[in-house]
Amino acid sequence: MDTQLAGTGAATRSRIRDVDSLRGFALLGILIVNITFFTSGYAANLVDDPNHSTDLDQVVHWVSSVLVDMKFY
Repeated sequence: MDTQLAGTGAATRSRIRDVDSLRGFALLGILIVNITFFTSGYAANLVDDPNHSTDLDQVVHWVSSVLVDMKFY
């Protein structure tokens, strides 16, 4: 009888949606941070990608570094 009660207690416990939302936001942030490593083989070797040398590329990289990178690690 004790084994039946122990199994039903965990199943009926409700999840906290705010915590789940926060976890989802954190995972999305980590994905955004890792996109730079997924798009180029140069970033994994800590070398500047020669294909991303325009001014717009530099601005996007700076904005990503300031607003995203160190916030989600």
